[in-house]
Amino acid sequence: IAFLLPIFWMFASYYLEVSRNLEFVHQERLGVQYAKSVYTALDHAATWRYQVRSSTTSSNSATNEAKSQFDVTFKDLESLNNKLGSTLANSTQFEQTRQSLILAQSDKLSAEETYKAHTALFQNLITLIDKTTDGSGLALDPDLQSYYLMSAILMRGPEIIQNTSHLRGLGRNALNAKQLSPQLAAEIQQHLSVMEHELSLALRDFEKVKQVAPNYFSKIETNATE
Repeated sequence: IAFLLPIFWMFASYYLEVSRNLEFVHQERLGVQYAKSVYTALDHAATWRYQVRSSTTSSNSATNEAKSQFDVTFKDLESLNNKLGSTLANSTQFEQTRQSLILAQSDKLSAEETYKAHTALFQNLITLIDKTTDGSGLALDPDLQSYYLMSAILMRGPEIIQNTSHLRGLGRNALNAKQLSPQLAAEIQQHLSVMEHELSLALRDFEKVKQVAPNYFSKIETNATE
């Protein structure tokens, strides 16, 4: 019996380690599922914000359509948050995002206040992705290929989307003014620099995936290039 004790201990340790790894992977998959839903909402939030900012030159129907699309995606996100929010430890951030949505929907704000409310909603969605990355353990992924893939998509991606959205608005301002002021040019250059920096980091992350797991990378090479 004494001889068998080390064997039993070895098998028990192995079983516990496998169980922990499976639980870690399960948590990561929940994080990916949640982040995908946030990304969809983020995309529609950017379109809605742009239409709100352009409301003087675009029809109300375009703004209403953008809002309607966002409402659908946010409802899906809210439903998912009810299931996974506590597990991923991001319920507090989701509530902040929901409150910023309520403010953005207010009809008692000026045009500038409305745009700022939409910007706050956009930023809260990005922070929600960050919280999801941390709460799901994706930021601690021990496998290099999946860690660098996560880094490119969930860490670099939101910054690229945010700065692209800012550039879109600044471009619209320049077109409406029919001139490019020094201040506007400086703002454009600032956001371009940040976006180019984040893009270079994302490309570096994809290159790491390619080096560590070329077969794995070949499945995403087309999307990575785009």
